Amino acid sequence: MQSERTKLFMSHKPTELMRIRGYVLYEHPTRGDEAPIYMVTPAGKLCNTGFYDLDEFDLDLCRELDRGN
Repeated sequence: MQSERTKLFMSHKPTELMRIRGYVLYEHPTRGDEAPIYMVTPAGKLCNTGFYDLDEFDLDLCRELDRGN
């Protein structure tokens, strides 16, 4: 189930960048690549990853970011 914060973010129709086993990475809907990448967890929680580049993402990083938020 998506959180209210996630629903609000998704209402702006962000560009999907990548999916990794239930984790979905998005570009910021209004600031694009001028803002960090956002991630929606399998539980529907929205996380600002703090990262600007997809090259560093893998499943372990997504899980670590999920545990930290």
